[in-house]
Amino acid sequence: MLQQMSEYLDGNIPKFIESGLQIINGFAQSIRDNAPGLINAALDLMETFAKGIADSIPAIVEIVPEIIAALADVINDNAPQILATGVRIIGYLVEGLLKRFPP
Repeated sequence: MLQQMSEYLDGNIPKFIESGLQIINGFAQSIRDNAPGLINAALDLMETFAKGIADSIPAIVEIVPEIIAALADVINDNAPQILATGVRIIGYLVEGLLKRFPP
């Protein structure tokens, strides 16, 4: 059975390649034909997104202090762990430097 599949594939690979190239060419042609519409839709989407962000700036500015306070609380609550990890990282860096540039 594998022999038959191998022979079938061997005899039809040029047809598969030709079909694949036709599909890729059709896809590329479709993109080329529809490019102006796709570009306009993408630009409209970006403009709408930017306008939405701009319209939301007052609400964003209003909530920034709450976000900063929440981040500060997280850092404060985890300070011992953060500091211990920072010390270990510095130790790894020093160890790497000492391996590269021995005293």
